[in-house]
Parts: sequence; C-alpha cells; structure tokens
Amino acid sequence: MSDFPRHILGVGMFSSASTWLVNVAMALLRAAGAPDVRLHFADSWAEWPDPSAAGTLVVKSHHADTPMLNYAALHEVPVLISLRDPCDAAASLVARFDSPPVEAAGWVVASYAACARALAVRRHLVLRYEERSLGGLTGVRAIARHLGVALTPEQLAGVAQTHAPSRIKAYIRSLHETGVFDDRPASAQWDAATHWHPNHVGDGRVGKYSDILPAEIIADLRRRTAEYDEIFNNAEAVAA
Repeated sequence: MSDFPRHILGVGMFSSASTWLVNVAMALLRAAGAPDVRLHFADSWAEWPDPSAAGTLVVKSHHADTPMLNYAALHEVPVLISLRDPCDAAASLVARFDSPPVEAAGWVVASYAACARALAVRRHLVLRYEERSLGGLTGVRAIARHLGVALTPEQLAGVAQTHAPSRIKAYIRSLHETGVFDDRPASAQWDAATHWHPNHVGDGRVGKYSDILPAEIIADLRRRTAEYDEIFNNAEAVAA
C-alpha cells in the first residue's frame, strides 16, 4: 500500500487502552512503509497539527471537540474509538495515578461523551476493553483492516507481541532506568514518542471498581453515562 491516510484520530475514554491503540496504529503504518509517522495529542481544533505538515500524524484525544470531528468527517480521517466500563475506567485512574475519585469520574464522563460524538464520523472503528479486542492480536488485525494496511500474518503477530503488556512494562522500566522518568507524579510525565506514563499499564481486571470507588461515585457515574451507553448499544445493534 502506498496511499496512506495522512491523519488518524484515536478518541478514547480514559483508561481504555487508548495509548495502546495509537501506538499500534503507528506500528502498523511504519511496518507498511508510511512516511514519518508521528504521535500528536489534541483535545481541540486549536491543538490539531498543521494539516499541511508532511508525514503521517496519529492524533490521540480524550475530549475531541466538534471542529476536530468535523475535519475528520470531511477528510475521511480513520477514527479509532476505545471504550471501557466507566466505573472501571475511573477506578483505574485512581489506582494507577492516585487521581481523586470525583475528578476521575468527571474526566471519564467527558471522554465518554467525546467518544459518542466521534460516532458521527463515518469511518470509525469501536473497540471495547472488556472484549479483549484491545491489547492483543484480534485488536491489531481490526485496526490494520480499518486503516487499510496490508501486512503479513507474521507482521501482525509481531506488532501484537511488541505491544503486549509485558513488553510495554519493560519499555517503561527502561525510561525509569535512563532518567526519562523521575519521581514526579506519574500523571505529570510521559514519553514524547509514545505517550506512555510511568505506571501506565494496569492489571486489566474487569469489575475492579467495586473495590476502589465509593458507592456514591459509582451511582453517579452510572447516572451520568447512561445516555452514552444507550448511544453505543444502539449503534452496535444497527451495525449487527
């Protein structure tokens, strides 16, 4: 393949493996020969990279605004959406980054709303954390198909292997050992090339929220995210 998408947009809920998602997208594009593949973060159109910039830009976002999504729709930008149970997503922020539960819940709700907005872009792919389509070969294959990247089964397996949790944890350890990461809070520092944070990879446990979040936070999250649950459930029913 020689006609690569110039922009790819990853819109993910917090703690939904959204960083894995965009790193896999970059690895697939590089393996296929896409030029100058780089990662960029943007939550608003004002932060979007220069559309005329050379190379292939993978844009990660948690709060993609309407102008960003309008651009993606107009220019047929492939959009990758990662979802996770909102309560588990908030619990993971608390467990990994020591985020206050109320703040974590607010961030998760806002990111879920952005994911719902992203459904309006025709060229989108939804991957759910609980289905294990994020974090393994099944997800790698789905992302490759969505991006139109033709690789051999061996190449796809290689991308999955290099992005396995154990390999990511080893890479993060190397950033500690080389002084890239220090004793600042994990949420305040990240690797510029990959956007991995210290302590980024959690335990992957489904249903952990009941052990971490107060009951009132759980109830509030369920209430505030019910409309987005319905939006995605309806979209998946139509697609089926």
